[in-house]
Amino acid sequence: MQACGSKGSKINVSQMIACVGQQIISGKRIPNGMLDRTLPLFEKFSITPEAKGFVENSFFTGMKPAEFFFHAVSGREGLVDTAVKTAETGYMQRRLMKALEDLSVSYDYTVRSTSEIIQFKYGEDNIDPLTVESEEFVDLEKLFDKVEANLFFKEYKIFCKLLTKEKLLEKIQNKFNELKNEHFIKKYCCNIFNKKFIENVFNFLLQKLDFTKFFKGKFYKILQFDEFYDHFFKSLKEKVCCSIIQPGTAVGAIAGQSIGEPGTQMTLKTFHFAGVASMNITLGVPRLKEIINAVSNINTPIINLALTKTDLLSAQIVKGKILKVYFKDICTNVTETVSKEIYWLDFKIDTNLINKLRLQIDLLGIKHKLNLTEQSSIVNNDIIRITLKNTINQNIFNIQKLKKKIMNTIINGISTVSKVIIHNDKGVHKVICEGFGLQKMLGLRGVDFSISSGNGILETQEVLGIEAARALIINEIEYVVGKHGIKIDPRHIMLLADTMTYKGEVLGITRFGISKMSCSTLMLASFEQTSDHLFDAAIKSKEDPVIGVSESIILGKPISIGTGSVELYWNDP
Repeated sequence: MQACGSKGSKINVSQMIACVGQQIISGKRIPNGMLDRTLPLFEKFSITPEAKGFVENSFFTGMKPAEFFFHAVSGREGLVDTAVKTAETGYMQRRLMKALEDLSVSYDYTVRSTSEIIQFKYGEDNIDPLTVESEEFVDLEKLFDKVEANLFFKEYKIFCKLLTKEKLLEKIQNKFNELKNEHFIKKYCCNIFNKKFIENVFNFLLQKLDFTKFFKGKFYKILQFDEFYDHFFKSLKEKVCCSIIQPGTAVGAIAGQSIGEPGTQMTLKTFHFAGVASMNITLGVPRLKEIINAVSNINTPIINLALTKTDLLSAQIVKGKILKVYFKDICTNVTETVSKEIYWLDFKIDTNLINKLRLQIDLLGIKHKLNLTEQSSIVNNDIIRITLKNTINQNIFNIQKLKKKIMNTIINGISTVSKVIIHNDKGVHKVICEGFGLQKMLGLRGVDFSISSGNGILETQEVLGIEAARALIINEIEYVVGKHGIKIDPRHIMLLADTMTYKGEVLGITRFGISKMSCSTLMLASFEQTSDHLFDAAIKSKEDPVIGVSESIILGKPISIGTGSVELYWNDP
C-alpha cells in the first residue's frame, strides 16, 4: 500500500517493523509529572530515553507498559488537537468569507467590493485559477504535443536551416512582441508575458531544438519551420483568451473557501526548527491565525539579517552588536569592602568573554551604561569600582538593592531581542534573531537592509511600509501552508493580502478589522455584536445602501454578483 501510494508513509512502515520512536508533546519530550519523574518506575530527574518517552519496540513486537503509556499520552494530544482545530479553522473560515464575500470582478477587470477598488487586475494577470494547468497558467509540454500532432509539412517554408540559440531567442522575442501588441492582451493581460514566462518558453523550446517528426518517408526538425511558431503562438493566444477570468465572478467567496479549507488539513500545534538548533518557529493553524488577525505581539518573532560581507567574522561582529548582554553575564566576581567612611563595590569584568563575543564595548562604555560615572572608577583595566559614602542611611539592604540593579543592567545589544544565532548556509553566513527591533537592526553597519526581513506584519508596516507588509502576508501564508504540503493558488492569497492592506493600514480579519472595511450596518449586524451595531446605527441615523451580499439576502434582493451584476436602466421617452 505504501509503495503504490494508496495509503501510509515510510514512517508508518518503519513504526510497524523497526521502532515506534520518540513520543512528542507540544514539541518537547514527555515532561516530568509529580515527584520529579515521568512515571513512578523511573528514578527522580531521570533523562534517559526510556524515561522521556522513547519507544524502542515496534507495533509488531509490542510495547512495554511504560512505552504504551507514553504512546497513549502522545495520541491523546492528537485527538484534542483535532477537536480544537475544527472550531478554530471553522471560525477563521467564517471571518474570511464575511470579509471577502462582496468582492467580484467588474467589466473593466478590476476587483471591487461594494464601492471600492481592491485590485486593478485580478491576481495581477486576470487569469482564472480554474484554468491553470501547472505552475504557469499553461502546460507547455501539452501545448507542444497538440501543435506537433496537427503539423503537416506541405509547402512549408524553412525558417532557418541551422537554428542557433540566438536565432531561436530572436524568433521567440518577435512572436511575443506581436502577441503583446494585440488589443485585448495589451489592455487586460500583458502581465502574463513577463520576463520569467518568456525565459521558460525559450528554455522549453531550446530542449526541443533537435525534435524530429517523421512525415511521408522523411524526418523533419519541426523547430526549423515558420509554421510551427505560427501554430504554437496561435495556440498560446487561444489558451490566454480562454483563461481570462469572467466578469461577475465571486472571486472573494472563492478565495475565502480556498484559504479556509486547507486550514482544516493542518495540524494545530506545529513547531518547525528553521535549519538551526534551538530556533523554533510557530507554524500551522496558530501562525495562520496570527497572520490573518494581524496580531502585533506574535509568538515567535524572527528577523533574518543578510550581511554585506558573508564571512564568519562579519557575522560575529553583527551578532555582537545585537546580542543582549546583562552586566551579570560579564561580571565574574564581586568584592565588597567596608570602612568607617567609605563602602566599595569591586566588580571584576571578564574581558576575554567581551572579546570572544565580539562585543563593541569597553570598560568606559560599561561605566557609562551603568549611569554611575561620578561614583565609579576603573582599577587594573578589568575592575569597575563603585565608591559609596558609609552613612547611617546607607544600610546594607540599600547596598544589596543597588548591587542587584547593577547586575540586571543591559550593557550591550537590543533589549527586545531574546536570542541571536549565526546560520551558515553553504558558506554564506547570516544572522537570525528572535525578537523585535527590525528598524534598529536594519541601521547596523554590516547588515544588508535591502534583503533583510522579519515575520512581524505590523512591525514591517511601521518600518518598511504598507507594500512590504502586503508582500510579507503573501509570503508568510504560502510558507505556512507549504510546510504542510498544501498548495493554494497565489491569486487567492494576493486578494486576501490586498483586502487587508488596501485602506493604507494592515486590518486583521477580525470584528474590528471588518467594521473598518465595511460601512454596511446590516452586514456587520449579520456577523457579530448584532444589537450593538443596530443600536449604533439607530442613534447615529445611519443609512445602508444595500449593495453587498449579506444585506441583499436579508432583504430578499438579488445579489450584485455573477448574473446579478448587470443592471437595466429604463430610458424614458
